[in-house]
Amino acid sequence: MAKKQLKKKLQRKPAAKKAVKPAIGSARDIWLAGLGAFSVAQQEGEKAIESGNKMFDKLVKEGTKMEKNARKDVEGAFDEIRGDIETRVDSIRDDIESRVKDFRGELNPAWAVSGNRLTQYANRQAETGTSWKTSLKIV
Repeated sequence: MAKKQLKKKLQRKPAAKKAVKPAIGSARDIWLAGLGAFSVAQQEGEKAIESGNKMFDKLVKEGTKMEKNARKDVEGAFDEIRGDIETRVDSIRDDIESRVKDFRGELNPAWAVSGNRLTQYANRQAETGTSWKTSLKIV
């Protein structure tokens, strides 16, 4: 009888194992699916980060190129403007100098005295003892 009971117990255990195995296998499959999903999400996240880094580097490179081009354009424009201004200033300076020469020539010789003539005039005044105010009739 002990043998019969043992046989019955042995026969029941495989049946019980079969019932438990699908539940355990299913839970394990669910767990493994979750780990797989986590791994895939992690890989996709790394790809997204890597892609984002590549995009950022590309944008920095394009920005650098654009800045260089803009600097060249601005410097060229400033050089052109600077040249135009220097030309205009030189022209205005020449015009003013010409007008001042003409104006000096038109003035009364007593007022339009050059440096050399001014020295001669001052020496003559000193020799005669008259003041420049008297000779110009300012007093």
